[in-house]
Amino acid sequence: MIRVWLPKDIGGGAFTRMLQGELEDLGCTRVLPFFVSDPALHWCWWNKGEMKELEPSDEDVDKLSAAWMQRVEKDNNVLNEASSKHLAKEIEPQGNGIKFFIVIPPPMMGVVPAIEMEHLIRQNLLDMLVSAERVVETSMYLGSGFAWILIKGKVSFEAYPLIDDLVQRVNELGVQGHYIRTYTYLAAGSKKPFTTEQEIIETSPSHITRFSFLSKQEADLTKDFLLEELLSGIEGDHLEVKGSLKLHLDRYINDNRHPTEFDERIATEGVLRAVVGFLNSQGGVIIIGALERKRYEKLLQKNDAALANLPICGDWIVNGVNWEYAHTKTLDGFLLLLADLIKDHVGGDASALVTMQPTLYKGKDVIILKVPKGPNWYYLNKNEFYVRRSGSTIPLDGREREVYQKTGRS
Repeated sequence: MIRVWLPKDIGGGAFTRMLQGELEDLGCTRVLPFFVSDPALHWCWWNKGEMKELEPSDEDVDKLSAAWMQRVEKDNNVLNEASSKHLAKEIEPQGNGIKFFIVIPPPMMGVVPAIEMEHLIRQNLLDMLVSAERVVETSMYLGSGFAWILIKGKVSFEAYPLIDDLVQRVNELGVQGHYIRTYTYLAAGSKKPFTTEQEIIETSPSHITRFSFLSKQEADLTKDFLLEELLSGIEGDHLEVKGSLKLHLDRYINDNRHPTEFDERIATEGVLRAVVGFLNSQGGVIIIGALERKRYEKLLQKNDAALANLPICGDWIVNGVNWEYAHTKTLDGFLLLLADLIKDHVGGDASALVTMQPTLYKGKDVIILKVPKGPNWYYLNKNEFYVRRSGSTIPLDGREREVYQKTGRS
């Protein structure tokens, strides 16, 4: 994980593209950005001894530039000035330890907490973190991208169980009740940060290497009932269900020969259009690999039909994306194709924002796409603008689009 505070003369999207280009030769094909809208708790701006905030002034923040940030690392006088203004802080040596990141994504299936509950969750998280004992270098950021809330901290190796305890407490604050699945990532070691902070992974057997783990609650959420929870609702402003990515389903299902015909237009008019609509609205979830049962009830009774013996989940037939392996060969190939389609038709920054979660349901691979509210405006094929309204993805053009973009997402 790389943490970077960018001055206003460097855009987040431009930096993400630059970083992805730099890391591409190392085999990194995706850079997942998280754009901070509110540093609710930042290690540099919190005095834990006196339990009070030490935020920099807006005037000082407005003066930040890339050139000034580079001087901080080279000139002690500039560093002292930055420290006095709470713009930078050299972390005191804490010895080796485990650095952890708790990722709280946006609520799934559009079950967004009421404003009062959202504020309560955030405030309780903040109260919990500032009073946490034996957890150092604590931060909490609110924003958009791969997370809704990002929590960061560090504990000593012997205090490892505190991380799981903290995750349990986060879950108990109500996030699980809104179908938010927390993720936890661990890393050993760190370098001193000023304007940037990069995690260092130790290779010695005496250290913990990088890995991720799920708490018991998180592990439970990977079971079948997660998909059942999603499919128990109806398609709306925050949920869209698609039968396939590129497979011509009607021909495949209605022809006993089951022809596997793939067309990129199916993807652009289906999944990709929905991705753009959610990015330009309040975000949502797209399920790929399920069909409305009522549309295919008669074919379910035919033994030689493509739908025969497929699992049923409520009002949905779970066909999965397995039929499309005739085109992509494997699940990994399917995910790579999907990422490439989003990148090519919507944009590289959009591809980085969308989270793909494969889910196995009774032998069928179903893909759950979690699409956040985008930090920018997004277009399909550079000129088609879509939003999500009344359970549908609709185009906006001309004056209507201009008004929508000026007044913000509704």
